[in-house]
Amino acid sequence: MTTPSRRAQKTALKHPDFELYDNVSSTAEPIHTSRTRSATKGDRYRGVNRRAEAFRTRHPMPVHALAAPDLSPCHAALDAAMTPTK
Repeated sequence: MTTPSRRAQKTALKHPDFELYDNVSSTAEPIHTSRTRSATKGDRYRGVNRRAEAFRTRHPMPVHALAAPDLSPCHAALDAAMTPTK
């Protein structure tokens, strides 16, 4: 295995994201978020779920199924139509 030249080593130190084997398994997102000090998609997802937990506790979903709307007037209007465009 050859060692990088002195110039390549200096370049690698200036640009650590391009250093050999530095970010082999990383995607662009963690590199970008590390540079900009922002949150990744996973961080935002976990934060939203954490904040939504209190809301879901205060406003639970109904246990019983909601009643379906009465569509009989719509069906009657469709049956009375002469053509599909009416």
